[in-house]
Amino acid sequence: ARLHSFARCLMALRRLRVLRAERELNRQRDLEARRKRALEEAARRRKEAEALRKLAEEKAEVERRRLDEEAAEARRRAELEAEEARRGAKLATDAIRAQREADEAERRRREQRERAERAR
Repeated sequence: ARLHSFARCLMALRRLRVLRAERELNRQRDLEARRKRALEEAARRRKEAEALRKLAEEKAEVERRRLDEEAAEARRRAELEAEEARRGAKLATDAIRAQREADEAERRRREQRERAERAR
C-alpha cells in the first residue's frame, strides 16, 4: 500500500510538473502574441505618422507655391503701377514744358507787339 501511495505521489508530482510546463508554455505564447501585436501597432503608427508627414509637406508645398504666385502677381502689379506713374509724370512734365513754352511764346508776341506799337 505504501508503494502504491508513493507511486500515486510520483504521478501527482509528474502531473504538477506537466501542468507547470503547460502554464509556462501558455505564458510564453501569450507574451509572444502580445509582443507581435505591439510590433504591428508600432508599424501601423509609423505608417500613419509618415502619411501625415507627407500630407503636411504637400500642404506646405501648395501653400508656398500659392504665396510665390501671389508675390509674383503683386510684383507685376507694382511694376505696372510704377510704369503708369512714370508715364503720368512724363505727361505732367511735358504739359508743364508745353505750358511754359506757350507762356514764353505769348510773352514774346506781346513784347513784339509792344515794340511794334512803340516803333509806330
